[in-house]
Amino acid sequence: MEGLQVADIIQIRRDTSSNWTTANPTLAQGELGVETNTSKVKVGTGSTAWTSLGYIIDTGGYAVTSGNLSQFAATTSAQLLGVLSDETGSGAAVFATSPTLVTPVLGTPASGVATNLSGTAASLTAGSVTTNANLTGHITSSGNAAVLGSFTSAQLATALTNETGSGSAVFATSPTLVTPALGTPSALVLTNATGTLTSPTFVTPALGTPASGVATNLTGTAANLKAGSVTTNANLTGHITSTGNAAVLGSFSSAQLATALSDETGSGAAVFGTSATLANLVLSGTTATASGNIVLSPATQIVEVKGDGSGVEGQIKLNCHANTHGQTLKSQPHSANVTNTMLLPLGSNSTLVSEVGAATLTNKTFVAPALGTPASGVMTNATGLPLATGITGTLATTNGGSGAITPKIKGVNYTALNRDYITVSAGSIIITLPASPTAGDTVTIKDGTGAAATTAFTVARNSSNIASSATDLTFDKNFAEIVMTYINGTIGWSV
Repeated sequence: MEGLQVADIIQIRRDTSSNWTTANPTLAQGELGVETNTSKVKVGTGSTAWTSLGYIIDTGGYAVTSGNLSQFAATTSAQLLGVLSDETGSGAAVFATSPTLVTPVLGTPASGVATNLSGTAASLTAGSVTTNANLTGHITSSGNAAVLGSFTSAQLATALTNETGSGSAVFATSPTLVTPALGTPSALVLTNATGTLTSPTFVTPALGTPASGVATNLTGTAANLKAGSVTTNANLTGHITSTGNAAVLGSFSSAQLATALSDETGSGAAVFGTSATLANLVLSGTTATASGNIVLSPATQIVEVKGDGSGVEGQIKLNCHANTHGQTLKSQPHSANVTNTMLLPLGSNSTLVSEVGAATLTNKTFVAPALGTPASGVMTNATGLPLATGITGTLATTNGGSGAITPKIKGVNYTALNRDYITVSAGSIIITLPASPTAGDTVTIKDGTGAAATTAFTVARNSSNIASSATDLTFDKNFAEIVMTYINGTIGWSV
């Protein structure tokens, strides 16, 4: 058997793609499977079914370099543009037969045939141009245009942009001009001109110095014009200056005179200096007499400042000398329903008293005033005070009082005031003496229930000595009453 060679054949598992899909086997790991009808190959994993495996060889997914573009799927112009690097322009791909070019830049072609071109062709040299070709823009011929075609005057007018006038075209020899506007010719010779110029229009003509003439409805400015007999109601515009005396200018209404003015203010009838009537006058700036004061003399001697009719009252504002501050006199609002007269003070120079500002009143008489409850006040030589009723607090003995106030009954902690008369109604409370007392201040304290010996209460010294001792006083005597008088800083309150 030595030297015997056996031809081994390795066959790969194979079947058609449809059979593979129907059977859907699980190939062993590394086992190959071939689709006989597609030549595609899969390799098994030992756990993944056939339909879930991917192809390791897919002959339908490879391009052959020797093939043409037909082996690829259909490609759009935009997709083809993505693989080009030297293209110009944009849009769809263009082929030779009947292409549509959108705003192309043609450069300088050596030759070409164009039909129905529009736009401007700079430096274009045309060969044989078809009759009635649609050429737009200016056309320049490099040779001699013996025949341009037949045009009417109206057709020629549509090709022009700076013509004047209308009608038929006019040439130099024997033209007929219908109502021409000659403007300002530098020179003009008319020979045997006959007829009448009816309603001619001269634009800024230079008339020279005519010896005479009749002008009707002149407008504009006639410098150094000397008018002879000017017809009544002649339409003269502009400023008119008389070198003589205009004794009579004619009769004008205020409205007619107003139309001749350009810097007037207000409206209505013209006003002169004596006994003028001004309606709804608005004064602007400073109006003054020779003294510098504004003097008004109304028939009723009343200057009235009106409100705005909705929510703002009439007001007069007086500024300081620098005009940075001001005080306003203002009427009461409509809701107050007030109509009265306020008289200014008598006597020498004085200041009005404010409701909110502090002020000193000297030698004033108040008739039945309601003073409210002032926190303090000093009254000298006051008469008619109701001593029997309406008085609370302490009335000094020099003014007819007893020097004490109505007793106070206290069953809770309390800070005493000068001249207090305190009756204590409960034990174990604290009565605190006044802070910062002055010589002569007094406080009277009494046990009102007769229980002080059982449930004492305390009189706190409040930083002052009591009988020269810096200790509080324990009140423990039934129905006892003590009068404490402040002497000085050493003794403090004397008991």
